[in-house]
Amino acid sequence: MAIGAAALTAMAPEAAIPIGVGVGVVTLLAQIVKD
Repeated sequence: MAIGAAALTAMAPEAAIPIGVGVGVVTLLAQIVKD
């Protein structure tokens, strides 16, 4: 997932922040579900 986000960031720098936020939210949700 990190590689995909990096690739998207490289292709669309203006989308880096929303992508980062999205990945962060997904990561938090994944941790909550695991617990």
